[in-house]
Amino acid sequence: MKEIVVALIAAWLVFELRAWFPSILAGVVRVAVASLPTRRRARYLEEWTAHLMETPGATGKLLQALGFIWASRQMFPRWRRALAHRRFLRRRDLAQRLTSRALDCVIAIGLLVALAPLMLTIAAILILDGPVFEHRERVGRAGLVYREMRFRVTPGRFGETSFFGPFYSFMRQSNVHELPRLMNVLRADMSVVGPSHGAERAESIRPGLIPDAVLPNVPENQRPKTTVGSIWFIVRRYSTALAAVFTYVPPGE
Repeated sequence: MKEIVVALIAAWLVFELRAWFPSILAGVVRVAVASLPTRRRARYLEEWTAHLMETPGATGKLLQALGFIWASRQMFPRWRRALAHRRFLRRRDLAQRLTSRALDCVIAIGLLVALAPLMLTIAAILILDGPVFEHRERVGRAGLVYREMRFRVTPGRFGETSFFGPFYSFMRQSNVHELPRLMNVLRADMSVVGPSHGAERAESIRPGLIPDAVLPNVPENQRPKTTVGSIWFIVRRYSTALAAVFTYVPPGE
């Protein structure tokens, strides 16, 4: 009885395998064709399928189909190098964007915490004369419009009095009124380092608090060729930009 059950199961498995074998072969060919350039896939799918039909024996057909997978990996080397380069560029750009965003958040949060007493003092003074902030509409990444935050430096209800006039003048000269723009950095409207609003920039790049004009221009062909090198390149750009800001000496001093 046991031998009969085993024989029946084996016969059923063979019957199922024979029924599914054409679909298995077709799937293997599709896997092989998927690694070819898009414009070549239909041609090779038709040719390789016809070649399989002419190959005798189930084992021969299966080995031939597996051989197509190996052959497809060796074809069109120039296209494969170009495809690998495009994939590398996507990985590198993703690594650079994530690194830039992480540095933006760390720097913005650190400066907001360190400058919180100063900003709260300015806000307490400004609220005596009117609104604390003023907003300007700017064009950011992908052409989206956002509201840039700044401390108000225009006269309020008291006008240019003996106290508020010099205070507003000091804020304009020292650029302290731009500190709330750190909130725009946290909201991903801006970046710490990037093109200024008036400069030409790609749609995928955010405007920056520190203009990247203070940094040396590095041509694309001289930039790092690895993902780790690209991350380190972004870190060095941020550190160079911050060093340029903190070591800036006004003319005449």
